[in-house]
Amino acid sequence: MTRYSKWFTVRVALVALAALAGCGALTTDPAPDPSLPEGVTNPNARLVSYRNHGLRVMVRDYASTNIDSVVLSAQALPGPTTMPLLLLLDGTTANSFEMFRRVDARRFERTADHALQSQFKYVDVGYEEFFTPDPSPSGYTPSSYVARGLSDGIATHASPLTNEGQLTQTDLIRIKYNGELFPLDSLFTVSWVGVPDAVGYWIHIYEKPIAGFERLVSSYPAPISYLTAADLLIAYREGNNPGGSVQFKLGATDMLTLRYRPPLLGHDYLVRISGVDRTGQVIAQTPGDLDSLGVSTDLAFLLPATFGIEKSKLFFSLGGTKVTRRSLTRGPANAPANAGVAEPSAATLQLGRQQHVTRLGWPYLTPSSGGSADRRVWRH
Repeated sequence: MTRYSKWFTVRVALVALAALAGCGALTTDPAPDPSLPEGVTNPNARLVSYRNHGLRVMVRDYASTNIDSVVLSAQALPGPTTMPLLLLLDGTTANSFEMFRRVDARRFERTADHALQSQFKYVDVGYEEFFTPDPSPSGYTPSSYVARGLSDGIATHASPLTNEGQLTQTDLIRIKYNGELFPLDSLFTVSWVGVPDAVGYWIHIYEKPIAGFERLVSSYPAPISYLTAADLLIAYREGNNPGGSVQFKLGATDMLTLRYRPPLLGHDYLVRISGVDRTGQVIAQTPGDLDSLGVSTDLAFLLPATFGIEKSKLFFSLGGTKVTRRSLTRGPANAPANAGVAEPSAATLQLGRQQHVTRLGWPYLTPSSGGSADRRVWRH
């Protein structure tokens, strides 16, 4: 009996020591940030943060003696160009989200007293898109945000949390597109030059709208164009190659793909690439090709009073590089061009007008030059 008690005591002591050693090992793991809202960080809830950058628009009057021109900045939303814009791509079971801004190192506060509702749905892959600006950011630097998912308006300890998005820079690095502009292959390669500090890239390939005003809205700087005639691809490619080519082939299955349709022959597509850092902040973007438009009635509000609508034109960058899939003009003897290639039907692929952020309306215009004292907001 005495021997049993002795060995029992020794075993208890060993178990206690092992437990203490285990506790010591656990303390080396990073502890959850106690300032975060209650919930669990979920990689399928992705917060993308960027600024309310303006689109530079030149208006030129060819009827005037000196071909007068004025340069404006068209913004998606009223407010300074530094105002945070927050785009959330969610693949969790949440059906609404609360957005929080960091107030100090120890706490967050809600940016609004209402939950964000879905702006766009990617039904095929179970993702939804949410969007909100923050016109009243806190004084905390850098501006930092996190969103929490709700199920039927209720938050729990298991609610999905996004990454903490931080806005540390005000300017965008220009991304150079170096892919083929007139590819033959339906699964053509999309390629660009990687930029420093990016951990991945959002890719939006789409057709630009025909209507002048809608084309202007589609050109605003944003990781996903606000308005398109049709979408070809919306995807996120992880990884980087600073100074070298970053690329993939259409149809790649190793990316997060929210939308994909095969390209049509002869159609012009705009390829927009946006680089994000480790926090999800957009740090770089393709400026895109230069576009010009005659001033139609839906764009007449852009004209100064002395400009005539008939002879005025607009010039601005589209935000994406034009890529046109072409057909073979010559082939092997007795073989038609693109022989053996089954081309998709335009009727089955045309998605129609896509408005990704429904809250956007008429642009907000300010003079492109001059100090903050003379900035005016012109609304249609």
